[in-house]
Amino acid sequence: MDPKFWNKPICFEAASSQEWRIVNSTAEAALILMNQWPLASGKKLVKAKKVCIKVLEGKRSVDKARVAFMKAAKEARIPVEG
Repeated sequence: MDPKFWNKPICFEAASSQEWRIVNSTAEAALILMNQWPLASGKKLVKAKKVCIKVLEGKRSVDKARVAFMKAAKEARIPVEG
């Protein structure tokens, strides 16, 4: 599967380890959103998951996933850079 790499990575502070992590692709973002996100629910989280899936299916542009991930991070009050 094509991971749908982003033009610019996002750095975020992982809640579990309080270390900064780098996300480079939609596939990586989807795994984080689904398995490691500190919130179980949230409007932006749900949308980000859906957008990532659409991007991986080739139905949306890669930039949409990156923006959706950033919005979900803001909703979860996760510090991000990128």
